[in-house]
Amino acid sequence: MENYDVLGLELEEGLKILKDKLDNFHINITETYVNKEVDNSQRRILRVKKENNTVNIVIGYF
Repeated sequence: MENYDVLGLELEEGLKILKDKLDNFHINITETYVNKEVDNSQRRILRVKKENNTVNIVIGYF
């Protein structure tokens, strides 16, 4: 797994960094909930894995 320095960042901030570092890729986002009744602005990136031209991102709501 490559290190993109986005773990722990909010989703929008992490996506901006990934777009700057990668060209021509697709994004798959998987959500996991620590607490389902939270503000959606607290989406944090937990894991990033790149396979071919797809970036798989796991996010958590805190």
